[in-house]
Amino acid sequence: MKTEKKKKRLNKKLSRIIDSAYALYEIVYNETGIPVNYKFLDVNPLFEKISGLLKKDIIGKNTGDIIPINSVDIIKKYTKTVKTGKSRTFEYNFGEYQAIYKVKVSKLSKNKIISVFYDISDKKKLEQDLIIAEEKAKQSDKLKTSFLSHISHEIRTPLNAIVGFSDFLGEDINDEDKRLYSEIIKNSSNDLLNIITDILDIAKIESGHTKMTKEGFSVNQLMSELYEYFQYKKNKLNKNHIAIKYKQRLTETKAVIISDKNRVKQVMVNLLENAFKFTSEGFIEFGANLNEKKKILELFVSDSGIGISKEKQKFIFDSFRQADESTSRVFGGTGLGLSISRGLARLIGGDLFMKSKEGPGSQFIFQIPYLPVETKKDSLLDVKKSFNIPKGKKILVVEDIYSNFELVNGILEPYKLKIIHAYSGLEAIKLFKTNIDTDIIMMDMRLPDIDGFEVTSIIKNIKPDVPIIALTAFATKSDKDSAIDAGCDDFLVKPFKIEMLLQAIEKHL
Repeated sequence: MKTEKKKKRLNKKLSRIIDSAYALYEIVYNETGIPVNYKFLDVNPLFEKISGLLKKDIIGKNTGDIIPINSVDIIKKYTKTVKTGKSRTFEYNFGEYQAIYKVKVSKLSKNKIISVFYDISDKKKLEQDLIIAEEKAKQSDKLKTSFLSHISHEIRTPLNAIVGFSDFLGEDINDEDKRLYSEIIKNSSNDLLNIITDILDIAKIESGHTKMTKEGFSVNQLMSELYEYFQYKKNKLNKNHIAIKYKQRLTETKAVIISDKNRVKQVMVNLLENAFKFTSEGFIEFGANLNEKKKILELFVSDSGIGISKEKQKFIFDSFRQADESTSRVFGGTGLGLSISRGLARLIGGDLFMKSKEGPGSQFIFQIPYLPVETKKDSLLDVKKSFNIPKGKKILVVEDIYSNFELVNGILEPYKLKIIHAYSGLEAIKLFKTNIDTDIIMMDMRLPDIDGFEVTSIIKNIKPDVPIIALTAFATKSDKDSAIDAGCDDFLVKPFKIEMLLQAIEKHL
């Protein structure tokens, strides 16, 4: 019975050897009886395959002559087996496949040893993958801990202001302090809302629950709205020393595309907010470039801010990372904006990447698929024909965004009107004084020098009966009330429909 079991174990062992690569050696002794080398007696085809050595080239030759690079180490291991008579196991890498093998060396007799090579590459790779996964898990935990600590600080900061100043409002304080405290509470509430929105957005993106909607819209119009908003924000933040440049490079017909307008706007707002945050002087420039051959629309935001080093660019789009991860971050923020932006860009079918180096500023490029919308000229002509606007009337269009002026000019072109264009508030006043017979004025309310409210008031003092139609991207009731109080006769919100503009002009001419 014992003999049968021993036989089975031996057969199993032989089977494993046959299925593996092996080499049989003759032990080469020196004159003092010490093993110094190992002569190849036999190898199997699998050994030839993994080693790249052919049997006919190595039989009868010493290991030291055939494998000169690693022969000293191999000979030492073989010699220990010969001296002790005990089998040894070690790892070895050779051959064109660069696989890793477990080598088991056994002494068969006084003059012979055999080495069997077992491929453990998959096992070693699995071990390495587990080590990497463990390191990533540790890093992820570290980042999440850092993120939670930071986000806790970001949430507590506005909450502290909200709770603290709310308590003050319950005390006996003067009206000026009440207005100040109310403004602080309002701003802190907006900060808190933005933080919560960021956290919800990244959670939706990572879980795949973000919904996309496709619609036709004008990229030029969207960019103009962003320009107006950030000009307003620049004034509000007292950053008038920073130049905001909008480069329009798309014609009106090519600017109308199909995509998710709200998501495109969200990404651009995130990029522009970042540019404002990290730029203390110089410029912020944005616009769009069209690659018709590749059918890609590239929206870009460039700035002269602090820039980002190559090393930190590797993780700038990660969810829990910022370029500055110190506990005393100068610029604040959740560190989720760029991660959200890239996630949204890819959901739209595009991508977001950057060009930057520490010092001379950054450029972010937001690519989206270019899906143009064919404009229906006939139906537009029918709309224009339905309004009775007298020819030859003089109209002053006050608009600092050239694309917006071109839009108004294109709509009014069939009516053969005399159109005057002013880029700024001061230019508008000067042009009106030299064109006192102007019949109607289209007034943008956000201008680079003095705002449209003040310009309207000045012009109305000069000629009270001239009709002024406010054109603005800001649609709150307070904006409308301010425009009417300044003297505007009508109020249109951008983007406006063509018939709404024509109807307003027809009404006041």
